[in-house]
Amino acid sequence: MENKPRSTIQTTVDNDSNSDDDIGPVIKTKSSFSRQLTNLKDTIVEKQLVERLEMYGCAVLSIFDMASDTIMIAKYNASGRERYATATIVCLLLCLTSQVLNTYLQNRKMRRQRQLKEQLLVLTLIKPVIDIWRAANHSESKREKGTLVDPKSELRMNRNVEMMFEALPGTVIQMAAIVSAKEIDSVMYFALMSSMVSAAILSTYTSLDWNTDKENRKCDPDFFGYVPDGHVRKIVVFLSLFCASMFNLLVSSLACVLLHQRGMHVVVIALGSELAIFLFLKILQRDILHWAPIYGIQAYFIAALGRITVKVLGDWTFYVHFRHPQEVGGAHLAFGSLCTVTIGILFLYLVDEVEGLFEKATIVKIMIAGIGGLLLSCIVFLCSIDQKYISMFISTQTGN
Repeated sequence: MENKPRSTIQTTVDNDSNSDDDIGPVIKTKSSFSRQLTNLKDTIVEKQLVERLEMYGCAVLSIFDMASDTIMIAKYNASGRERYATATIVCLLLCLTSQVLNTYLQNRKMRRQRQLKEQLLVLTLIKPVIDIWRAANHSESKREKGTLVDPKSELRMNRNVEMMFEALPGTVIQMAAIVSAKEIDSVMYFALMSSMVSAAILSTYTSLDWNTDKENRKCDPDFFGYVPDGHVRKIVVFLSLFCASMFNLLVSSLACVLLHQRGMHVVVIALGSELAIFLFLKILQRDILHWAPIYGIQAYFIAALGRITVKVLGDWTFYVHFRHPQEVGGAHLAFGSLCTVTIGILFLYLVDEVEGLFEKATIVKIMIAGIGGLLLSCIVFLCSIDQKYISMFISTQTGN
């Protein structure tokens, strides 16, 4: 056995120690990376769970709103106010008919068996739950071959229909029933709040969900991304947007009901004129056709229906996703909010007396509070978002 000098042995030991010192940071780095990867996976799983809970929460709220409408139909009939019951039934039937039309357009290129199955889901009133399940379990939102749009877009379309033909009309009907009632109980207030909260939550959640979607931010970073990353600011954005939607609904529905007491023509002039201006400008800008891939004569019918739907929802619920150039557009949405405030102020001058239990002074206070709450909520919302997206809320860009 060869004997090595002591100096050589010491050098070898030092080298081995240095090697251990070099390996140590590598092991620590690898361990740190593993922990970060595990934390990332946990975060993704937690986010997906939260998103699914939010989606199913919206579904429960929608079903609850429909249940409250059914209860109010029975209550209106029992109290001899059949016209409110009839109006509510008509709105529910319109909502169901529109969902049937949406489902046909979504699956018109699929086999007849699939079409019948989808229509059966609509008629049995479980289509909203199925839509949410599909959107929650298709994280990449890939469009199935033969369908019109991906599951997430289909869910949004059906939610818009639900708001347009159920939640918004339900709010106006229940507001009218309360204002003109000789006796008011807590159930009527509860039904009104149910419709308002349902519309506001659906509008707010859909806008924020589309804005925070990774694919949307990647495809169109100039439009999607106004929601900041901080948890506190996200909560402020959500609450301010929800409050803006609620106050917008309050002002619009109350003004509509009270202006109707002066005649239907006043309501048509106040609400219809701004909608007519919007459609005229869209035609003038050659931007009337909708983004959905539908062609031929039916494209113009769907375009008109789609444009009216997004305009009404934007004006009544402060639906900020519709500031997209392919929908209402930033300038039109801002102008619609300004018209809402104007109509609320117009009411203060046009309405002399109020039919029902409420005095005009009480209604005026409610209207002033609604207008003030709307303006304050909008200011807080605009101050809380990422400021580089402010211009998109007044943009004149079109979908061309």
